[in-house]
Amino acid sequence: MAHNVPKQYDDFGSSVPMEIWTMILRYLSLDARLRVRLLSTQMRDIATPACFETLAFELSTPEISRLHKISTDAKLCTQVKVLKLRRARGLRNLQDFLTWERSISQPGDPGADSFDERCWAEDAEEAHREEIEDLMSYHDWSLLPHSEKEELYSAYEADRKSYQDQSRELTLQPYLRTLDCVRTVQPKPAMDATQIEELSPVQRFDKAIANFSNLHTVKCEPGFLHDNTWASRWRRLRFSYVALLSLTDYQEDEDLEALQLSYTLRALGWAKHHLRLQSIKMYVGGPAFWGIDNLQSLWDGKGHRQIRENRRLFGNVVEAREYQDSENSLGKDDCLRQLIIMEQSFNKLVRLDCSISEEEEDGGLCTVARPFFQFLCCAENLQELRLAFGRLVDGSLQTEYERRDNGDGPAELLALLEEHRPWSKIRTLTLEIVVKEVSIVSFLSSLSSSLRHLTLTHVTLPPGEGSWESVLFRIPNMLNLHSLRLSELCDHITTKRVLFDHTSDIWTGRRSCYDDYESTTIKELLCRERPVLDAASFLQGHDHACPHQS
Repeated sequence: MAHNVPKQYDDFGSSVPMEIWTMILRYLSLDARLRVRLLSTQMRDIATPACFETLAFELSTPEISRLHKISTDAKLCTQVKVLKLRRARGLRNLQDFLTWERSISQPGDPGADSFDERCWAEDAEEAHREEIEDLMSYHDWSLLPHSEKEELYSAYEADRKSYQDQSRELTLQPYLRTLDCVRTVQPKPAMDATQIEELSPVQRFDKAIANFSNLHTVKCEPGFLHDNTWASRWRRLRFSYVALLSLTDYQEDEDLEALQLSYTLRALGWAKHHLRLQSIKMYVGGPAFWGIDNLQSLWDGKGHRQIRENRRLFGNVVEAREYQDSENSLGKDDCLRQLIIMEQSFNKLVRLDCSISEEEEDGGLCTVARPFFQFLCCAENLQELRLAFGRLVDGSLQTEYERRDNGDGPAELLALLEEHRPWSKIRTLTLEIVVKEVSIVSFLSSLSSSLRHLTLTHVTLPPGEGSWESVLFRIPNMLNLHSLRLSELCDHITTKRVLFDHTSDIWTGRRSCYDDYESTTIKELLCRERPVLDAASFLQGHDHACPHQS
């Protein structure tokens, strides 16, 4: 990783204090920082922390080799403090050539959907101009011979399968660790190049993670949630979002994301004694690695296609499990050991930001509750938690209540946490969930000894399961809060009602009035008063004295 710097440039930057350079570097892109690092010996020393403090990666053999190379450099490995796991590319399966061709909508397409037009306008604000200008026009696309389009489709399919294989190739050489192999702080003899080459990619990844001794934050962010153009661009072609939403789904993306996250958590758990990990941010969608059976199918390279098909066929998880493929190269005991090691990644966490998404109608969310609880129980040092638990679409919790004939996952999770109380140091909680009043009240009460800052957002009380007046008027008596934040709270007293929603029509053009409503209501709640929660009722007494109205 070292570079020779010409002697005549050794003094470059010496007249500027390091603190100023540090501020400047934070405004530069990573590519620019890497170029600055090559300007002089002094700039190399100044820029190196900014270049390697945060590493973005995806789990593929080339990326693992890059991480391993950095981790074995004595000067660079100590600079790494933040790891971002994010797949760089994604392409969707559009069934056949005809479907693929019809899904393409190039600039100038007279038949473009208005929804697509709005999405592309938003994309243009964030994308580099050269990416937009490089797109083939609709006119050029329409003149392209059919044979050339077929060749492009073949190339698209080859790329799509290649992207999948880059992640799934890790399952071809699974490396299963035993519980007694958790890495300790005791030094071990260095491995030579030949020994390193003989390691599987997963083993090299584990060793790379263990060498980042100053690592304190890991963020696992799905590409399909954080990349506005995910799956919609390929070479000079652009795909209709309407077509992608109607003809494909993100379940395969979820499985690949879960596969990469599971290996990452296992590596962090294996190296727990060697790391200073304090914070994890993660999104987990679908069956993922929740439980032995799910981890088996995930690591066996098959994904969760069969699990989902069985659920659709039988309508619930319990019956679907009975017909799950029993032929698996990974034993249940082996998978249990891997899960236990993965759970150890939570041991030293101070902050946890997690979004857990599963289907409700077939009981999938209910099967997540206990395995996820096992992870949370390991986070005994937790002080800050953001938890979104339910059915998430594009990262947002769906607050529409669905009948839970196959179990109530949110209620089960909160009941387990209430009973076992794993967090004696928790001070800050943000909660997004659809759950009964009795469940959320009991859960919050169990945190009373330490919880001081509470945020409730997109929390829904199902029909017949309580009201927000009942919940919010009890919270100040249960908890000694320093701050309270409320956003989009839903209940069903007679009809569906949403409180603290600044996007509601009643607040159109009156954001200052909404801010008054929110701050006044929360202040009165914390003072153990009983304020008016209904927005219309609040405005009746507010308008005559409102300084914002002319």
